[in-house]
Amino acid sequence: MRSFIALTVVGLVALAIAVALVPVLLVDGPGASPVLAVVQHAVLVALAALAGTSLAPVANLRSHIAAIGPRWCGPEIGAALLIGVGVAALDVVAGLIALPGLDSGGRPSAYLVVWPLALAALSVCDEILWRWGALSVVLSVILAIRRRHGPAVLGERLFAAAIVAVMVVAAFAMRDGTDRMWLAQALTAGLPALAYGWLCARWSLEAAMIAHVVQHLLAALAIAGGFAVAG
Repeated sequence: MRSFIALTVVGLVALAIAVALVPVLLVDGPGASPVLAVVQHAVLVALAALAGTSLAPVANLRSHIAAIGPRWCGPEIGAALLIGVGVAALDVVAGLIALPGLDSGGRPSAYLVVWPLALAALSVCDEILWRWGALSVVLSVILAIRRRHGPAVLGERLFAAAIVAVMVVAAFAMRDGTDRMWLAQALTAGLPALAYGWLCARWSLEAAMIAHVVQHLLAALAIAGGFAVAG
């Protein structure tokens, strides 16, 4: 229960920070209710925390926040930072591809400060949703299909992470977007999901969180800087 509460609190605090910085961050389309979007996201975070914590012995995933698994180690942090920087560079490339279709709204300061921080906070929630909740459920299904007892091994965790990455891409594909944005979505959703899935499967949930936060901070600041220079 403590593990579930700890992860839920972290996720909800991150969600509150993201929404406080950008109230419309979770609003998907005109006419959508910001309050309903926040409530839905909060419920999903809690359910993901519960699922991942309940299935932890089977999924064999690790979380320092939930006190599941070994302590931090140098290679874990190094891998998280390296992947975060690499994905940020990929994000910048995708931003350049989609640049003609983007609009800073005449507020470069918002892109330089507020949006990167909001996206970084929201990425903590995303990792709990995808790399803790969804990944644990997929792993339990894989083990059930294979009729194998005992915790998942690394190969099974990596295979499940790839499935979750496909789920992430599918979620992005269901959103409306221009043709110009499709390649950008593939780059900024699928490949990072694979990288974060590897971090979670190999190291821990927090390693994926660190990489995701670093990605948003560096990439958003770089793209925002481009807007500022162009403007």
